[in-house]
Amino acid sequence: MIIKAMLQPIEGGEVEETTVDCKDYTAGFEQLKRTVPAGIRILSVRPER
Repeated sequence: MIIKAMLQPIEGGEVEETTVDCKDYTAGFEQLKRTVPAGIRILSVRPER
């Protein structure tokens, strides 16, 4: 499973897309949250199989 997320700096700015390859959604979302640097917010998350 691949999880795609849209990220944006908290102060505003350009939206970026990132992906995480994982076995299930819960583990992938936790991995995504650990890799997002401070000052960046997650705008949306969607799974792709």
